[in-house]
Amino acid sequence: MINRLFKNKDVFAQTQARLTLLYVGLLSLFLAVFVVVVYWLLSLVIYNEQKKELLSFLDQSTNVIEKQMKDNRQAEEIDLNDRNLLGFGNDQFFYYLIGADGALIAGKEVFPVLRPELLELVKNWKPGNNEVSYETITTDAASADGMPEDRPPAGKLSLMIAGKPVLTGQGSSSIFYVAKNISQQHSLFQWLLCILIGVAASFTIVAFLIGRYMSHRAMLPIAESYERQRTFTADASHELRTPLSVLMMSINALELEPPVHTVRDNTSGAARSGKGAGDDNDFVSKTLATMKDEVKRMTRLVGDLLLLARSDASELELEHKMFDFRPIAEKTVRSMETLAAARSIRLELEAPNRTMMRGDAERMKQVLYILLDNAIKFSPEGERIIIQLSASPSERRGLFRLTVQDKGPGIKAADAARIFDRFYRTDKVRTRRTSGHGLGLAIAKQIVEAHDGKIGVWPEVGKGSTFYVMIPVAYK
Repeated sequence: MINRLFKNKDVFAQTQARLTLLYVGLLSLFLAVFVVVVYWLLSLVIYNEQKKELLSFLDQSTNVIEKQMKDNRQAEEIDLNDRNLLGFGNDQFFYYLIGADGALIAGKEVFPVLRPELLELVKNWKPGNNEVSYETITTDAASADGMPEDRPPAGKLSLMIAGKPVLTGQGSSSIFYVAKNISQQHSLFQWLLCILIGVAASFTIVAFLIGRYMSHRAMLPIAESYERQRTFTADASHELRTPLSVLMMSINALELEPPVHTVRDNTSGAARSGKGAGDDNDFVSKTLATMKDEVKRMTRLVGDLLLLARSDASELELEHKMFDFRPIAEKTVRSMETLAAARSIRLELEAPNRTMMRGDAERMKQVLYILLDNAIKFSPEGERIIIQLSASPSERRGLFRLTVQDKGPGIKAADAARIFDRFYRTDKVRTRRTSGHGLGLAIAKQIVEAHDGKIGVWPEVGKGSTFYVMIPVAYK
């Protein structure tokens, strides 16, 4: 049902939807790139500023420690617990001086209860020059000991950690670690990302509405022009059917009349008319036959144009009933045998005893006629055309299949995608020679798609072509 609704939508509505989606897609891509670039630039600027401050504090602290080393010569005598000594600020989360043996010499942290976890973060880490590490720890205030003001807030803490070797006397080297709490900045960027995504989504919705309105306005002149053209085609086809019918009846009436020739009296020289057979009437008979063939051809063309016009306007009426397609196929093949025999072509029907399907019997007969006519026109003399029918026994999940295989020149892959377009010809010279007007396969496609089916071709250049039709048995 969804396929049917989508297929029956107006072609201009589909084009408008594609234009709208294209416009929204391009704008969404631009907004996505904009969000990523803005977020990346802001994070780069803010985090670089935080990194710069942290490294500056690290350099100042290591200078103070090394100066104390020169005076006291013993690291244990340095009072790193004095905040004023190293300028420990509110955004500094901890600093530790770790000896060469991995033991903690001195240190300070905002929340002493977190010391074991913080020491694990810097354990065995040998920082390089101006290198920082980003770490996250999870805290639980309820399980922490101590006074409420000494308990860390529950949740995740984001830390930026840096380190630098310092000389602690007698040639031994320790590492001084310092960390900043960047949880606020991290949370800010999370909110910023949400805001940017929300703004992008809002702009996308607005762009969709604007794009829909703009595409609708752009399609109006084209739709009106197409509607006038379609109406003209339908009206002209309908009006042409009447004079063509009159011409056909007139030609048939003339064929029923006995031939008339002129007889001249030898004695008086006067001319008189008489009825009977004679060589003078061969030209008239041939002319009438030619006129009749051309009128038939024009009648078929007008009928095809009217059918396509009705299909474009969703006015193609179909019967929906279960029927056995095999008897119809047998009758159609018999009716085409005369045309095939003229070129020594054999028509072979391969089908089970019953091939049930649901749809319009006359329209499906027309599809088979079009495929057979096309195969006969392009098959070499003396070849054979194989018609195969099959249908699944289950009506609910069944699938009706029809294939027509010929041994013609085949179809190129590039032409296979367009062979069902109106007035399209793969070989224009040969098609004119076979009196084709390029509407047969387009009509077959319209009928098959009206049955929720699919029609296509398996091309094999130089080996022939196989046209296939697949229709769900219970498509409605």
